[in-house]
This record gives sequence, C-alpha cells and structure tokens, in this order.
Amino acid sequence: MMKFWAIFIMLVCSLGCTEDQTISEFESILGKDKSATLTQLVLDFENEFLATYYADLIEEEAYKAFLFDVQYGDFPYWKKISDSVKHRFREHSLGYDVYQIPDSVWVVENSQESKHGFEENIVVRRKYTDASGKIKYSYSPRTIEKFRSHKDTILKRTRHYSLINLEGNYTKALEAISSSSEFLEDYVDRRKGAGKFSPPVLVHLIQDYDVDVTDYIIKRIIVVDILF
Repeated sequence: MMKFWAIFIMLVCSLGCTEDQTISEFESILGKDKSATLTQLVLDFENEFLATYYADLIEEEAYKAFLFDVQYGDFPYWKKISDSVKHRFREHSLGYDVYQIPDSVWVVENSQESKHGFEENIVVRRKYTDASGKIKYSYSPRTIEKFRSHKDTILKRTRHYSLINLEGNYTKALEAISSSSEFLEDYVDRRKGAGKFSPPVLVHLIQDYDVDVTDYIIKRIIVVDILF
C-alpha cells in the first residue's frame, strides 16, 4: 500500500513539474510584458465578465457555460467587452504580436471589366510585429464589382477583420509547447493551416478533446481566440 502511494505521489509531482515547464517555456518565448498583459486579460475576463454573467457558477462551470453560449446561444458577448480591456490587448504590442490588425482600407479602381461592369479592388493594410518586435505591414486586395450595393458593408467588415500573425512570439510560443498535449498539437496545426478560428469551431475542438478549461494555456487560448 505504501508503495502504491509513493508511486502516485511521484506521478502527481511529475505532472505538476511538466505543467510548470510548459508554462515557463510559453512565457519565456512570449516575453515578460506580453505574458503579464495576457494574464491580466484573463483576470479581467474572469472578474468582469464571468463574474457578472455567470455569477452563480464556480470557475470551471462558468467557463463551460460561456463556451456553450458561444457555440449554441444568442449571446452577443463581444459587445460586453469593455473598451479598457480592448485597449489592454494592444498594450506592449500584444495585439500586433497575435494578429495582423487592419489599420487602413482603401478602394482602387480596376481597369478590368467584369460581367456587370468595371471592378474595384478593396485593399486592406494590416499592421503586425515579428518575433523581434519589428513593425511590419501586409496588404490584401479583394476584387468586387464597382457598383455592388453592399460595398459599404464589405468595407466595414474588412476594417475589423484581423488575420493570424504567424511571425509573432505568441505563435512561436504555442508551437514550442504544442507537443505537451494532443489538443495543442491539433490546435496549432489547424491554426497554421486555416488561420483564425471562428469561436464555435474552437469550442467544438475544445469539447472534442475534453480539455480542462481552467488550464493555464487553455484559458489564454479562449480569451485570445474568442474575445479578440
């Protein structure tokens, strides 16, 4: 019996050490300031959002209820995020490390004639930082018909559509620890191939792997991918 408990304690300690090493490696690559900002965002989410809208639930159940609402509910959670939290996401360039964020959009007339008339190119410039912190820009043109009635809607959506930044430290930190779990391995692989997850797809993946939603890394993935 004593031998059983000794082995059990060793296993628990081993798992704890592995988790600590994973967190340490993630934060080391992401950087001290960005790690602190990300931690504060998680605390803001828990203390301001979960504590308000899921007040009667313990932490794990509150996270699960939130994910359920994201996937199946009609809860406009993105409208409930305060401006101060959105601003904090960009502190220490965390936002630009995680995403390529639109900073300007313009229309360029295309001389090519389409079936319904001349075309235009909507060009969006996105700002991001690489692993060294250097500011970079990407340009994405999108061709539409010149007199398309919902052009203004397309322009508005484009201004708010960010792309995954594959050159930033956040991506590199996730890649470095991806072998620590089957979920992370699959998540990182899909993220590189498909880009930004839609919130319901992310929730479905979390549920498929039955991951611990209170895990350090999982919390940060939920906050970054769903709220921003």
